[in-house]
Amino acid sequence: MLNAGITEVAYALLQLKEAQLRQIAASEVPPELASRLLPNALPPAFVAERALRLLAQGTAETWACSYLIVRQNDSRIVGGCGFKVAPAGGRTEIGYGVSPVAQGQGAATEAVRQLLDIAFASGASKVLAEVAPTNHASRRVLQKAGFIESGSRIDEEDEFVVQWSIARDA
Repeated sequence: MLNAGITEVAYALLQLKEAQLRQIAASEVPPELASRLLPNALPPAFVAERALRLLAQGTAETWACSYLIVRQNDSRIVGGCGFKVAPAGGRTEIGYGVSPVAQGQGAATEAVRQLLDIAFASGASKVLAEVAPTNHASRRVLQKAGFIESGSRIDEEDEFVVQWSIARDA
């Protein structure tokens, strides 16, 4: 993938540990990550809280723990991503976010593709994502990863969202 047509940039996913999730849930930065973080790159506290709840319910780490998006060329943490739920009926849902200073460089697209690899290798048959209709960048990320629009709904925060999905055989 090209970054501004100049250098190749690749991203890797690093699964957060339970202790790190506890720190993030408490709105603390895990000290071992602090020097590598771009601004607003960590998942929000509510995401870490959800992960901890899933772990407490016995959900496998693959589905419960969030992942950091790490830029390979400098080991900087540019964002976070993960699954919102373990597959039910073969279906799971993803979420992702990238630091504003690293947006538009392919990190989210590559992270979503890696989440798809993890999901399908771990038994999911369909992956969902929900995006506000005005979030054009996120819509492009999902399109690049092969998702298609599959519906819409009013979410838990009373906001209209567009549903996107991709099946394992897509």
